[in-house]
Amino acid sequence: MSDAFDLVDLVSIRELTENKLFSLLEHFQSPDAIKRAPIASLSTIVGNDLARAIKETKAPSVRTAQYELLDKLAIQVVPYYSESYPQWLKMIDHFPPVLFIRGNIKPED
Repeated sequence: MSDAFDLVDLVSIRELTENKLFSLLEHFQSPDAIKRAPIASLSTIVGNDLARAIKETKAPSVRTAQYELLDKLAIQVVPYYSESYPQWLKMIDHFPPVLFIRGNIKPED
């Protein structure tokens, strides 16, 4: 679930658009690698201000509350590279890099 928590942290950054998140994920290959990357490496993709925002962490109590809410509401965090991500959704232009799903997605959906 750490991957999911790292994604929650990243999508919580207001300035981090879906396109920029997708670019980061394509370059670094995982949310954890994005969070561990040096500011200089992040800056080449998203600029200095956003790189600094990524490196700043929220207070542990805020993060824990978000994670507990995900668990309580049984919300799945599904990145585009997951086998659980609907393949048909990838066929559209600018598909979301991460989905927050409550319930199940059936093949016929």
